[in-house]
Amino acid sequence: MKKYSIRIGLVFTLFIVINTFLISNTVSAEVQSPTQAETIYIASVPGTKFNVTEVALEKNTQYEIVFVNVDVGVPHNLVIVKTDTYANSGTIDTVDKISTLGPEPTDFSQPGTEEGRTWSYTWTTPDSDSWVIFACSFVGHYPTMNGYFKIGNPSEDDKPNAPTAGPGFELVVGLIAVLGLAGYRIKRN
Repeated sequence: MKKYSIRIGLVFTLFIVINTFLISNTVSAEVQSPTQAETIYIASVPGTKFNVTEVALEKNTQYEIVFVNVDVGVPHNLVIVKTDTYANSGTIDTVDKISTLGPEPTDFSQPGTEEGRTWSYTWTTPDSDSWVIFACSFVGHYPTMNGYFKIGNPSEDDKPNAPTAGPGFELVVGLIAVLGLAGYRIKRN
């Protein structure tokens, strides 16, 4: 009976040692694995704008970019533009895109006007200090609805120019809204 007990004891001890070794290596592998991607939320806000215009990100890091359309009744999207193509083209329609979150301006099959509608994209940032532009590509939106991902520590001098609305853009939009409201009131009376 003693020989049997010694064998069981040795097998049990060996089992404990092997499991301890495997568990300690597994824990160490879990600690060294990359962390879950950080989530960045960007939302549309009334006035044809995003809630942020600059987002600081680390180089060569994975992020989940989530776009939320909270502007009820107005379709919006968020286009992440390949570096330099926006500044060189001057228009959002001709740029090379990394991704489009939300409906394309020509795709009316995707609902984009419900409040709280979200789209997401998992993106690994470039491995160099740089600026990446994001914008809404709907006609008339991109002059006021754009921003930058600041990746690493790029120079402000290297920041590309986004298209501007030009003088009086808000005035023209406001005037159109007032005239539309006036037309609505005239029809009601």
